[in-house]
Amino acid sequence: MKRSLPQSLDQVGGMRAARWFRESTAGQWDNFGPDAQREQQDRAIARYGLADSALEWSVASSGWTSAWRTPTWEAMVASAQAGAFDVLVVGYVSRFLRNLKQTLIAVEDHLHAAGVAKPAADDHNPRGSLNVKVADARAGSSADKGATMRQVGRIGWAGLAISAVAAALGLVLAVGSAIAAGDWDLAPMPWIGIGMTLTVVGLAGAACFALLLDVVEPIGWWRLLAVPPGLLVGAFWAFVLIVGLPTTGGTDFDVPTILYTLPTLMAVLVIATVALALPAVVGRRVAAGR
Repeated sequence: MKRSLPQSLDQVGGMRAARWFRESTAGQWDNFGPDAQREQQDRAIARYGLADSALEWSVASSGWTSAWRTPTWEAMVASAQAGAFDVLVVGYVSRFLRNLKQTLIAVEDHLHAAGVAKPAADDHNPRGSLNVKVADARAGSSADKGATMRQVGRIGWAGLAISAVAAALGLVLAVGSAIAAGDWDLAPMPWIGIGMTLTVVGLAGAACFALLLDVVEPIGWWRLLAVPPGLLVGAFWAFVLIVGLPTTGGTDFDVPTILYTLPTLMAVLVIATVALALPAVVGRRVAAGR
C-alpha cells in the first residue's frame, strides 16, 4: 500500500529520516562537503522532530550526468521502496542532484511513489527550505545559475589560455630578437614590435580573464590571494591608460613603448599577472580533489 505524503512541515515530526550525501566534483558551482551537509541535516532533523534511522548513502558523482546511475543511488531507491524510511534529508537541493529533469523523475516517480518525502535542509534559506513536496522547482533556478557560471568559467579558461599563449609568444619574439641583436635596445623591427604588441595583448587579456575566474570559480578563500596582484595589475593598466591619452602622453607613450623602455616593469607585470591567475588555477584543483 502506498504511504501518504505529509502535506506540511507540521506533519513530519516522528517520521524516520534517512540521509543522502553527494560530494562535489570538478566544475560544480558549490563545494559543500559531507561534514557541512551532515551539520545541516542534524539541525533539520532536530528542528522538525524527525527520528534518525541511521540510514545514509554517500556518493561522489556528478549531479548533472551520473549520480542517479550509481549503485549507491539504486540502493537508496530500493530502501525507500522497501519502506525503510519516510523522509530523505539532503543538505540542500543541489546536493541531491543537479539535473532538474532527473531530480523531478527521482522525487515524483521514485521517492514520492514510495511514500517518501525529500526535504532539503538548506541553511541559506531562513525558512530552512525543508519543503516537503517539490522544493525541487527551486533547483531550476539553481541549475540555471550553475549552468551560466560554468559557461562563464569555460569562456574564462579559454580566454586565459589564449592570452597566455599570446603573451608567451610575444615574450619569445621580443627577448629572442634582443638576444639575437646582442642588446635589448638594439632589438630589430619588426620582431621587437610584434613581440611587444603580442605581449601587451596577452597580458591584458590574461589579467581580465584571470580576474573573471577568480570571481566566478568556486575557490573559496583562495580568491583573497588574488587581491594584492590584482591591485598591482589594476594600478598599472590605469596608469598606462591615463598616460596614453592624447591630452597627456599621446601615442609616444603607448603600452608597448612603455614596457619596452622599462623592461623591469614588464617583468613585474608578467609576475603579477601570473600571480593573479594562480588562485583560480590552484583553488580549482584543490576543490576538485575534495
